[in-house]
Amino acid sequence: MIETKIYEIISDILKVDVKQIKRDLCIGDVEEWDSLAHLQIFMELEKEFDIKFSMDDISNLDCINKIIDKVKQCKK
Repeated sequence: MIETKIYEIISDILKVDVKQIKRDLCIGDVEEWDSLAHLQIFMELEKEFDIKFSMDDISNLDCINKIIDKVKQCKK
């Protein structure tokens, strides 16, 4: 459920088909995933999951697998 929602959020923000979103996708892999989109992803994740990310988190969570792991960790 968490992974599916994260995929949907990222797909929506990057304007790419959700089928293109994979766990190993990173910030440089999709042209649309620039710094602004990166911030939008985290703002939407915070809203959707009622969590907060530090600036270090936002800087370091540059791949979907890292984002998923962090969200799951925060939701425990």
